Amino acid sequence: MLQQESAANGGAVYQPLTRPDAVDHPTAAEEGRAASSTGSSIMTNVARVAVVCLLLSVLLFVLIDSFAYRQLEHLLVEFVSWVRGSGAKGVGLFVGVYALAVVLFIPASVLTLGAGFAFVSAYGLAEGLAIAISAVFVGASIGAVLAFGLARYVFRGCVRRLSESNRLLAAVDKAVEQGGLYINVLMRLSPMIPFTLFNYVMGSSRCRFVDYLVGLGGILPGTIAYVYIGALPASAASGSQGVSGHESALAHATESSTAVVIRHVFLVLGLIAMVGALVVISRLARRALTDALSEDSQHEPLRRDEVEGSEEQDTDKRTT
Repeated sequence: MLQQESAANGGAVYQPLTRPDAVDHPTAAEEGRAASSTGSSIMTNVARVAVVCLLLSVLLFVLIDSFAYRQLEHLLVEFVSWVRGSGAKGVGLFVGVYALAVVLFIPASVLTLGAGFAFVSAYGLAEGLAIAISAVFVGASIGAVLAFGLARYVFRGCVRRLSESNRLLAAVDKAVEQGGLYINVLMRLSPMIPFTLFNYVMGSSRCRFVDYLVGLGGILPGTIAYVYIGALPASAASGSQGVSGHESALAHATESSTAVVIRHVFLVLGLIAMVGALVVISRLARRALTDALSEDSQHEPLRRDEVEGSEEQDTDKRTT
């Protein structure tokens, strides 16, 4: 059906009338894509919830075991005892176990100390220290990258939604993005910052992956120090066999005067580094918060002008 309208030039223009029932309906393909997208979103959310439940269960188990049973510590000492005489295969497996421990919140200090003891006992001081430091650093780095990726996949969306409604959290998030390299290096230098927890926090934030990866170099001083502490009794315990001998050797390593001095030095340096990181975060967050408030104050007159303009238009329409 056509409707005739008079044009400005006196001619006639015919336009089709829209039928009331001629409403656009989604095609079967569009409905299929929408259903597929909804199903994929549901599966993604289910997977994220499952990962969160798994991580919380593992964390609870580790905490209970650490305070009550210490079975994980005993198993790790047994593993270090096996690595000591397993050659290259033991080094590779050590790296994998260390990475897994980082992801699953398992305290890796026994592995760090044990690496110094096991590899120095097997390969001598110079070569053993080099192998131990490399194995610990590579294992810790792989675990840190895996934890970062897991947190970015599982937790980042939630943190982003929270930051949209919380200016302070958004400012801190932006500060981590801007000063990510400095924050990562300084925090890694502090032995008081839980390594695995920090990995998940950075993955949940806007921290750039490159800054995070380069910042892993901050764990090298602590790695060298604690591997060396573990290597101190290696020569004295070279003749001892079995898990009990290795446990006593590691206990002696942590209680020696040299180990105590090293730990205190790193505690002080770590405290200084942590304070420096907090200063960087607070300054950048304050700047980001100030910028956000400044942008809001600049946009407020524009919004007010828009409201006043719309009110004037409504008034003109009513008068005409």
